[in-house]
Amino acid sequence: MLLQGRAVRHAARRLPQGLAVEGLREGSGLLPLLLPLRRGCSGAVVFQLAAATVRALRERPRELLGEAPSPRAQDAAGYRPWRALHSARYGLLWLSAQRERSAWLVVAPDEGVAVYLWRGRRAVNWRHDFA
Repeated sequence: MLLQGRAVRHAARRLPQGLAVEGLREGSGLLPLLLPLRRGCSGAVVFQLAAATVRALRERPRELLGEAPSPRAQDAAGYRPWRALHSARYGLLWLSAQRERSAWLVVAPDEGVAVYLWRGRRAVNWRHDFA
């Protein structure tokens, strides 16, 4: 399920600092590829990457992603090492998971998107997590 509003702000705060975004991408064709990850997930947000970020991902992806293990929110868990996956349809994909294993991030430079997927927690502090 794609979510908006508070959930988008929640997801945006957990994106790595090195990934600049310009907004949301509606109806991304990338989501069918992510069905194995989406199973059991509570939500997904597809972010449109900034042009400079897409360019950097194409020219020096390991350098950019190596600089981006920490999320924007200080209280959120960092990311595990990035893994590359070659897709015939979507080109090179970069995958990582937050250290707490409740969220995943897929970066698709050829599509110009970053997809943040998460699994719900038992107890959510709505005022803190979605503020």
